[in-house]
Amino acid sequence: MKTALVFSAGGLFGAWEAGVWRELEGLLAPDIVVGASIGALNGWMVACGCSGEEMERRWLDLDVMSRLRVRVPRRALDGWLDSNPLESLVREIYSEHRPLVEFGVLATETMRLRPRLFRGADVTWQHLAASVGIIGVFRQYRIGGRIYSDGGLLGALPCWAAAEMGAERIIAINCLPCLPSALMTAGVRTLQKVCSFRPPQIPEDVEKAEIRPASSLGTVRESLVWSENNTRRWIEQGRCDARAWLQSRPLKHD
Repeated sequence: MKTALVFSAGGLFGAWEAGVWRELEGLLAPDIVVGASIGALNGWMVACGCSGEEMERRWLDLDVMSRLRVRVPRRALDGWLDSNPLESLVREIYSEHRPLVEFGVLATETMRLRPRLFRGADVTWQHLAASVGIIGVFRQYRIGGRIYSDGGLLGALPCWAAAEMGAERIIAINCLPCLPSALMTAGVRTLQKVCSFRPPQIPEDVEKAEIRPASSLGTVRESLVWSENNTRRWIEQGRCDARAWLQSRPLKHD
């Protein structure tokens, strides 16, 4: 059975996903990994064979993301926060590893409001950077003549993309089952209504399971500004939530 692991969007709440992977890694060897937004970076590391311990170390060494600088955008594609530290991080993660299994990343074609799946050799560091590029906050990227931004803009959890890549079983790691503010929720719902894209239906014979946080991970600000205390708390909560999930639904081995 072809198994896909799907990592959701969620900003710095993605540390929770690292904690979940720490508990799953000895029990699950995915054939496909898909990620959107911060899930694209976590997914890239998992697809490249990074251990849960290595992912946790990476998350605990993000002090550069605690000193984000507000600035007036110089170009139309720039955001209000200095994107250079984030871009440097993405370049570093991309250059250090190459996927060992099929990998897909979601980025949103900004002008058409359509998510697009990039996979395999088509994925560059720009695709990963575009996927984490929250509109108005971080830089957007021009790729192949089109502008791309946050891969989780129209949906945090792209399970449909895993099914499109041939998954027969999907295990979704969702750090953002609900948005941390009513304003964000209203904004995303409005975008979903006006855009023409509707996610393809996942075939009924595809198994799907989802791991979610047992409680809210934090505020909008906490999802954007890194702190060691929050990161440690989210990693530990991810591990606890994964253990609870495994007790209620043990993984089936092929």
